[in-house]
Amino acid sequence: MLRADPQKMLIAIGNAGMDLQELSVASGVNYGVICLMRRGRLMKPWKLGKVCKALGIRVEDIVQTEEGGEQSHETQTV
Repeated sequence: MLRADPQKMLIAIGNAGMDLQELSVASGVNYGVICLMRRGRLMKPWKLGKVCKALGIRVEDIVQTEEGGEQSHETQTV
């Protein structure tokens, strides 16, 4: 599972000139899932990939890396 860095994601959305609803339509990913993604929830890679493709960026550009390889206590994924 991957976690988008909320700040990097907001910057990418701003650079694309989209709001979340437009991003949902362009990516084919549910609006609610994009809202959770924007808050830094764990996501399946294909969902993050679709959103990044719609934004014209690479997944690596917004993925949050966890130092020390420790997993967050948050285990629910979308």
